[in-house]
Amino acid sequence: MNATVAAMTQGDVDSALTSARAAYAVIASAGSEDDDNSTNTTVDGIGKAAVCALLGEILLENGDVEVARQVLTVAANLDTDGTLSDALGGGPDKYFYLAQLSENGGRESVSWFERGAAALRSRLQQAGGEADEKSEEGEKTAVEETRDKLAQVLCAVAEVWMTDLSFEPDCEAQCEALVTEASLLAPTSPDVWQTLASVRVSQERLPDARAAVQRSLDLWADLPPDHPAVPLFSVRVGLVRLLLTVDWAEKAAHIATTRLLREDDEAVEVWYLAGYAHYLQGQKLREGGEDGESEEKAKGKIREDGEEKMADQDDDSSDHHWQDYWRDARRCLGRCLKEFKRQSYEDERLGQHAKELLDDVVAVLGPAPEGEDEEDEGEWVDENDGADDDSEDDDGDEDME
Repeated sequence: MNATVAAMTQGDVDSALTSARAAYAVIASAGSEDDDNSTNTTVDGIGKAAVCALLGEILLENGDVEVARQVLTVAANLDTDGTLSDALGGGPDKYFYLAQLSENGGRESVSWFERGAAALRSRLQQAGGEADEKSEEGEKTAVEETRDKLAQVLCAVAEVWMTDLSFEPDCEAQCEALVTEASLLAPTSPDVWQTLASVRVSQERLPDARAAVQRSLDLWADLPPDHPAVPLFSVRVGLVRLLLTVDWAEKAAHIATTRLLREDDEAVEVWYLAGYAHYLQGQKLREGGEDGESEEKAKGKIREDGEEKMADQDDDSSDHHWQDYWRDARRCLGRCLKEFKRQSYEDERLGQHAKELLDDVVAVLGPAPEGEDEEDEGEWVDENDGADDDSEDDDGDEDME
């Protein structure tokens, strides 16, 4: 088992899988001939449940989803409440994997998540009032990490309710209870406030949704990318989508271009979201919804053949027009579609929408100059960055009910 863990730590999945299968063979041979996986056989203090849990995790990493589900189910059946010691196969992670692997989803996923949550609550109760001092300044204690993990699990359950179980009569009450407990457990977790914002969106409480998403942003937006408090890349991509949902395109574009694309300039979805955010900003101005400039007034800035005129050199650089945003949209959407094709990206709906948006922009501004979408993102600064932050922040300061 030690060799298996070491191989996984080094990222050597093949060696880890070989080692885990060998460990499973040893522990399986130590059981009785009629073993129906109901006995947690132990060899040298290691339980069959522990071997199965580790083997299942490695199989998932290797892409063997169906076999992983079967092995993890054995581990879960041998440790029904997650209270065994780690050596014997205790712990909640196997339940969380099974929740995500559930073929039926919905209440079956919730059931697995709840088993894992119960195991985490049990650990917190066992810790009780015991001293749990930090070993180094800024590091979280084991109890704090457990609280954070439980909060994340509760948020995951809320997401299941908002998707698979959204038509259930108790959906709103369940979500409210889950995010309330999560916010009490981990009030400094950006993920928790982001989930609360999603719940508020589902309740059509836009001001409260904005307040929650702003609170999530405030916890990490000024931190360096490698700070441990910065949410995972995928979580921040979800945040950009959420910002667009609450009609904060300016903030969405800012996070996408100044944070995410500088971390991964091959992220198809982020290029799409950045382009969509710029498109929406420009569309709002084009329709006269923000600075009062109508499309008719702005038409004078574009020649009849669709080519862009150069802005007057003495123009105020902070006075952005919809063409500025749409040029950024054209650049981002063009790069999105190039990466989409190069990577054989599977989300056809995303690709189709990106193409529709780009077609709209090109029909008005004309095609992009050669090489526009190949600029180095590390050197590119969104010329519209921060233009509307002050006006938007006012909405985000509203108190939640």
